[in-house]
Amino acid sequence: MTKRDNNTTYLKSWYSVDFKVQTTDEKHKHFTKDKIIKIMSTLKINKVINKWFFLYEGNRFDVRMSTISKAKKSKDKLEEALIKEAKNYPSLGLEINTLSDYKERNDLFPDETILEIFANIMNEITKAYILKKNYYTDFNNFRLMERIAHCMFLTFCYTDITTTKNEKYFLMQRLAERMGIPFDDKFDEDNCYDNISFKKYWAQTGYY
Repeated sequence: MTKRDNNTTYLKSWYSVDFKVQTTDEKHKHFTKDKIIKIMSTLKINKVINKWFFLYEGNRFDVRMSTISKAKKSKDKLEEALIKEAKNYPSLGLEINTLSDYKERNDLFPDETILEIFANIMNEITKAYILKKNYYTDFNNFRLMERIAHCMFLTFCYTDITTTKNEKYFLMQRLAERMGIPFDDKFDEDNCYDNISFKKYWAQTGYY
């Protein structure tokens, strides 16, 4: 049984596995991704899993998947099927770690309900990616991501946060966090953020 702690949120019936890529070659990375999609699609067709999504970070594909049943035998069946399918592609040199319960830090996802919503959204995003990859549809990646982020802001923030914290302000704070400079980490609060270094940085860009 997975050891639980107070800093982690777990999602029942969801599991995680990382596929490590043995080379940084771009062609090999895309080839690996295609095979992982085939593996996961086979598991879904065979009703071993019902939802899944992936993220590519560093030299690995992080895959998260759910089973219909919550019984322990479903996890064992999933692990057995996953290893069996991966063995069909020995030339990939895939290194698969042990299947584990899907978890995230609870400062990012405070409870199981929110984590499940996130996982379901990522499942749909993975569907969209595969549909585009297989030429069933076509869309502009930037525009779709922009629309999703824009509509999320309108739902979460537009009526609940002061008008001084508009969408442009949110995007600037997001970029500041990513760049490692001071940012408004209490964005949800009705505060008046006034950080000199933040203003000075953005004044140089001409956008503040």
